[in-house]
This record gives sequence, C-alpha cells and structure tokens, in this order.
Amino acid sequence: MKRTGWMILILVCCIAFCFSVRAEDTKQAGPSEADTEEENLDLSDADFFEDDDEPIDFYEDDDFFASFRLKRRDRDTLYSFVRSSAENLITKEDGQNKLYSPFSLWMALHLLSDVTSHSTHDQIISGLAVASQSDFDRLTEVLWQSQYLDGEENTCLPGSLLCLDESVTLLPEAAGTLAEADHAAVLQGSMMDEERTDALRAWLNQQTSDLLSGPVSDIGLDDGQRAALFTTLYFRSLWWREFYQSNNELRVFHMPTGDIEREFMRERKNDTIYLGEQFSAYIKDLSDSRTVAFLLPKANVSPETMLRSEEVYRFLSDKYSWEEERQGLVYFSMPKLDCSFEVSMTDYLKSIGVTDVFDPNIADFSGAFAAQGELCLASVEQWVRVLMDEKGVSAAAITRMPLAGSGRPSPEIIEFTLDRPFAFAILGPKNVPLFLGVVNMP
Repeated sequence: MKRTGWMILILVCCIAFCFSVRAEDTKQAGPSEADTEEENLDLSDADFFEDDDEPIDFYEDDDFFASFRLKRRDRDTLYSFVRSSAENLITKEDGQNKLYSPFSLWMALHLLSDVTSHSTHDQIISGLAVASQSDFDRLTEVLWQSQYLDGEENTCLPGSLLCLDESVTLLPEAAGTLAEADHAAVLQGSMMDEERTDALRAWLNQQTSDLLSGPVSDIGLDDGQRAALFTTLYFRSLWWREFYQSNNELRVFHMPTGDIEREFMRERKNDTIYLGEQFSAYIKDLSDSRTVAFLLPKANVSPETMLRSEEVYRFLSDKYSWEEERQGLVYFSMPKLDCSFEVSMTDYLKSIGVTDVFDPNIADFSGAFAAQGELCLASVEQWVRVLMDEKGVSAAAITRMPLAGSGRPSPEIIEFTLDRPFAFAILGPKNVPLFLGVVNMP
C-alpha cells in the first residue's frame, strides 16, 4: 500500500513538472499581445478577394483596410465588363495594334452615372450589371483606392474632369458627389474661350505626363458643346527584374502581313509558363504588386480570337491559381514596344443598352444640372499609348561560374518568344486590369 502511495505521489509530481515546463515555454516562445496585433496587421500576402459577400470580421472596424476590400462578386462584375468591352473594342481582325483602358472607361461610366437621372442613369447601372448605384459607388472607390499610387518611380494616377459652359449651372449636391465619389475637378467658362481650351489641354497633358500630347493638341472645346467629361489614367512602373540592354538582339517578328525585324529584349530565369486551351502565358513582375501578363496564342489562333475566349479572363482574374503550368528555365524574349490607338466606344455603350444618353429628346441630366435644355452625349472616344522597354537598364557584365558535381536536376528549358502577334494585360494590385492590348505590329 505504501509503494502504491509513493508511485501516485511521484506520478503527480511528474505531471506537475511537465505542465510547469510547458507553461514556461509558452511564456518564453509565445507571441505577446503586441506581437499578435502586429502579425494581424501584416496583410502583404492577404487575398482581398473575399470568398463571401459579407466582409470578414478582421476588417470590421478598420476604415483603411475596408477601403481596399474587393469581394469575389466584385471581381466577377469587373471581369464581365472587361470581357464584353474587350470583345467589342479590340478583337476586330484587321492586323493592327489595338489598345484600351478598361479602368479609365469604368471611371468615365461612373462619372456619367453621377450626372444622369432616371432611365438614362438606370441604363448605365443595368449595362454594367451592378446591383445598384451604391454598389457601383463602392466598387469604383475600391478600384480607385487600391490602384492609386503617386511615387517617384512607380505611379498609377487616375483623374476625372467635368468641363461646363458658363450657361450650365451645376447643382450643389451634384458638385459634392463629383468631388467625393469621382475625385473630379470642374472647369467652367465660355466654351469659345481659347484660354479655357488651353487650360483643358494643360490639365490633360499634366495628368498623362505628356504621353498623349499629340492627340491632346487636337482636343478642344467649341460652342456646340455645353459640357464634356474626361477621365485619365497615367501609369508608370519599373520592372522588378530589369532587362539588360546588352542582351538585346535583332530578331524577326512575324506580323499578319509579313515579317519585320525588331529589337528584342531577352532574359532567362527559373519561372513558370501558364497553359490554356488557346494560349500560353508568361507573367513578368513590375514593382509594387503590379504585373504584365503576356498572352501568346496557340498556332493558327489570332490574339483577337483568343481574347474572345472566356478562359483568358478567368486566367487574368486569378492567374496564380491556374492549375495548368510548366516550370523550368524560361528564356523570355519580347520586342520593345511603343503602341498607340484611338478607339470609339459609342457602339459598345449602345450594345450594352446605354442608349438614352445619346438621344437629346430622352437624355436626363436633371439630377446634376439646372435648366439643362436638350443635353445628350455626342460620342465616347479613348486614346491610349503603351511603351515597354528596358526602363533605365544600363549595360552590365555578369561572371557565371557553374560548379561541377551532384546537385539538383537540370531544369526544363522553356522558350517563350513573342515573335508573332500576341496580347498583353497590365494588371494592378489584386489583378485589376488597367490596360489591355493586342500587338500585331511592334
């Protein structure tokens, strides 16, 4: 009996000792409350596309992070718009380069929705398949806040402007909405005033860093216009891994109309190629969570046909979750680019049911302007220019000393050469599409 008592006492002491060691380890190694808070605020790898419509509890009381919240249904709405507009605007098989900015067009349509009323306004909401104006406002603000960047080397600057003739009165409540929901400036005065036209051109050039100075010189105001809406987008970013100019070489690009010699930039690195039914894709990183997706159609498939495929937009919206891929030592080659395009978007708007705004007998701007008269939208155009080069890369020498002996297996060699027509997408954080283009003639 004594032996049993001693055994029980020893067992109790051992258990107590184990618990005390466990508690001490936890006290020494476990995170403090401050560490836990800091850990919770590290959202560098967070996915802001939420699985459900309801916001997750973590963001509930944080206005800053709430402004970046993009729900999965938002992404579906956005990419449905991108697909429909791309199919209408840049998939004509004409052998030419074609570019547009889905982001700038979205912002223009939101600006238009804030100056229209009744059925004229409702057609915009319905055409974009957003649930309501409040949903449109929220999604637009999320896009604006998540993409805005004003840095010395990396920039993404959206802008909006409302030009008004002196005969048009902007209602105070509309002025507040434009400033708050559209981040819009207002320029008012006589449309015949040359100084007013000069001010408009100066604003456009400033907003686009003179990249579109040619088209801007032809943009003006005349006495036939009583109001005009403008949205701009200026984007600049350095490659995360820059091209070395010393690696450039002249290569043949196979245009639809014949071959042409162009300067190609080249690099190689262990990386991934993504595979679809009609395309293969390579992702080249820019700074600050931005990327360029290069989409090379399969043989005998044009980039225009490829961009009519639903799978392209599924890939762009969630590219790093794509299952079909090849990994290896990628030899990537692409031509230097300087592409410009002017596109009319009037027919696209009419194709999604936005028609009343073009009819002076129906268009309703009463929510924004007093004594509006017969105001209507005359047209919608967009000018776009995209340049891609080494971006400040200077020549450098690299000494390579391979080591002989056992090691990892040699990676698969994968060549990804953009020497025939291709498409590209410049994507902001969270895969927001800023620019989309087709290159037939680099």
